[in-house]
Amino acid sequence: MNCEKKSGILLVGNFLSQKGRSYGVCEDLAQHLKKTCWQVITTSNKRCRIARMLDMIMTSWRYRKIYSVAYIEVYSGLAFIWAEVVSSMLSLLKKKYILTLHGGGLVDFERRWPNRFKRLMTK
Repeated sequence: MNCEKKSGILLVGNFLSQKGRSYGVCEDLAQHLKKTCWQVITTSNKRCRIARMLDMIMTSWRYRKIYSVAYIEVYSGLAFIWAEVVSSMLSLLKKKYILTLHGGGLVDFERRWPNRFKRLMTK
């Protein structure tokens, strides 16, 4: 396909299918966006949760001049933390972002942590 590259987009989620995990929504979205000429930056394919969160933070910072918008997958439990941290960094960078909610555990998570959930959803 011959096309002019569109603005960049940062996709923040689990890109773990190459590591034996299931193929995620974010991975599928990345493939579709690349076909339509978006500059796609993805994070993270790290298995370790701490390494994954650090990779998400560093990638968000390192490529800040390339992307204009970010897409963040939000899960409950410990994974909710990286959505909070990355969205905070994006806010500091004055970047727009889109949150997508995944998993039924978010309903219980919101009941247990209503202030955290509300803060993330209303930034």
